[in-house]
Amino acid sequence: MELAIETLVERPVSEVTNVERFESQRVLELATRPLSVAEVSAHLGLPLGTTLVLVSDLLESGQLSAHETTDQSDVSNLDIMTRIIHRVREL
Repeated sequence: MELAIETLVERPVSEVTNVERFESQRVLELATRPLSVAEVSAHLGLPLGTTLVLVSDLLESGQLSAHETTDQSDVSNLDIMTRIIHRVREL
């Protein structure tokens, strides 16, 4: 699965497992409900690239799960950016 900034991630289990990095621990604490990678980045105050790496590592280890996102061929980039802006404003 290719991870995009609008990909929704969530912790599949109720308990937070110990991880080596503080930032990874914070991602797991935030992911009690589905959040986009962009939202996680905003909550942590980290660049999107850094957040993508953290989330990818947690997905690979099975500590996070990703929800299917819409097929990118069906959605214009403007629509995606509009949704992201709206979600960030809700923060």
